[in-house]
This record gives sequence, C-alpha cells and structure tokens, in this order.
Amino acid sequence: QFPGLIRNLDLRINAGERLALLSLQPTAAYALASMVPRFVDPDLGQVLIDGRDIREATLESLRAESIFVGGHDPVFNASALENITCGQGDITRQQAIEAAKLVHADQFIRHLPKGYDTVLGEHGVSLDAGQMFRLNLARAVVRQPALLIIEEPVVALDNETKALLDDAYQRVCSNRT
Repeated sequence: QFPGLIRNLDLRINAGERLALLSLQPTAAYALASMVPRFVDPDLGQVLIDGRDIREATLESLRAESIFVGGHDPVFNASALENITCGQGDITRQQAIEAAKLVHADQFIRHLPKGYDTVLGEHGVSLDAGQMFRLNLARAVVRQPALLIIEEPVVALDNETKALLDDAYQRVCSNRT
C-alpha cells in the first residue's frame, strides 16, 4: 500500500518487554504494528518472533498469540458480554468479567441499564471513546495473548480515563510482550 514507508529498520523486542512507538508519521507506526499480526507484510525483509519468520505460522495461530487493539475499533451491536467474548463459547462470563475488571471496564459496564447484558453499539447504548477502548482492550485481554499491540485512541481522553488506562497497561503487560 505504501512502498518504502519503512526502510532499514532493525527492531528487536525481547519477550516480556514493553515498547512505545511514537512517530511523526502515524501511517508508518500503524504499518509497523500491522506487520506483527500480518495485516500487512513487508515488501522487503521479514518479521521474526522467537527467531522464526511469522510467514511460516498460520494466520489463526499468529493472531491468537498477537492481538491488535485499535484506537478506533468499533463496538459491536451486541451485549457488553458478547462484545468481550465475540460469541466464543470457550470464554466464560466470569473470564469476561475478570478481563473487564483488569482494564477498568467492569464498573461502567455494571452501571449500564442491564449490566453485561446491555446491548451496545448502533442500536444500543452509546459509549464514550474511553469506555469503547477499555471494552476493546478487555476483548483482547480475555484471549490471553503473548503479544499485545495497542494503538491508543486519537481523540482526547480526560485525565481520569488516562489514569485508568495507565493502570490497565501496567496490569495487562505483566507476563506478556
């Protein structure tokens, strides 16, 4: 899509390490972050995880271990619980609630008209940007990925939401890259 956007980059991130990527070119940062779950592939070079080219792995296994949380990911027209589980039967209600607690989404979800059973999205309750982002973060965390890629929302967040997210990042980054 953008040939030559990233050139001569040799970036190494060790297991368990955290990295904040800031760029004057948001497209470059997004492209780099998108390479890990293989939303895009590099024109030249390779992306390695544990010394192996990610193109050797199936997309299913790669995306189960490396989850991308976008800063503008939508909320589905479904219940809060279904937004976290994405309808996957192997994720229990309790696991979804624990993930929501971890990212400070549980409190606002419990205050919705029907709590976790409240329909969100286009035909349901609307959430603010910080609430949507925390819900999407819970959706990723409940899957327990080894590698988590987070693109923060581009909209301005209030100080309380920023503090909640800072704490959530500390919690979710434990034992993962």
